Amino acid sequence: PQHPPRFSLDDLRNLPVPDFTTLGAVAQLSAAYDAHANDILLPLPQMDNDPVRRALDAAVVAALGMDAELVSTIRRQLASEPSVTGRRYGE
Repeated sequence: PQHPPRFSLDDLRNLPVPDFTTLGAVAQLSAAYDAHANDILLPLPQMDNDPVRRALDAAVVAALGMDAELVSTIRRQLASEPSVTGRRYGE
């Protein structure tokens, strides 16, 4: 049987959690949703080259004050995941 991850209370207390109510992020993210609600997303293996996903990521970065390079790196890494690409590691 698998065991769930275990985190100490100190670890949990140190997790960064954005406060959407004070950041004004709700309005910004809502506007981004409205702007892209009818856009077509490319398949997950192509997410790193998807202009719609990049625009949504940019909206999240702006609304939450995140590091754009970090978000780009995460998107690039997710695009190369075997569960997304259907390939084994190293192929």
